[in-house]
Amino acid sequence: MLTETIKSFVFIALELTLLFIVISFFISLFQGIIPYEKIERKLSGKNKILAALAAVLFAFVTPFCSCSTIPIVVNMLKRKMPFGIVMIFLFSSPVLDPTILTIMGVLLGWKVTILYILITSALSIIIGFLLEKLGFEKSVKNVVMTGYRADEKNLISNWL
Repeated sequence: MLTETIKSFVFIALELTLLFIVISFFISLFQGIIPYEKIERKLSGKNKILAALAAVLFAFVTPFCSCSTIPIVVNMLKRKMPFGIVMIFLFSSPVLDPTILTIMGVLLGWKVTILYILITSALSIIIGFLLEKLGFEKSVKNVVMTGYRADEKNLISNWL
């Protein structure tokens, strides 16, 4: 019984490590290709639904921790991007991390993971637009950030 448990643990650990490395490689490659201006145009577009879906996709490919999400949000707010779109990114970024989704898919199954993605994406979009509609943009404090260069072309590379 113990040897079966150890074998199972080692197999899952190796499988997850390989998946983590492969996904991290592709996400890093994707982040290096797309410049911030292109992302900003998609997120500020006239079609709010497409902009919301772009925000969810952008949240999916950004790093998970608050060390990277919060500075991106602050910069988006300073560039006067639509408040609802910024909030959609803020809410979906930590819950749609590719590593978490991969682990969830392996451990709980892909049907559960896809359902999780759909529900969290929909809730992020609903909450983001609701906060914008209720006027919460007025509650945002002016934040001063140091240690980054705002003139760089690629926003994501500022925090990697």
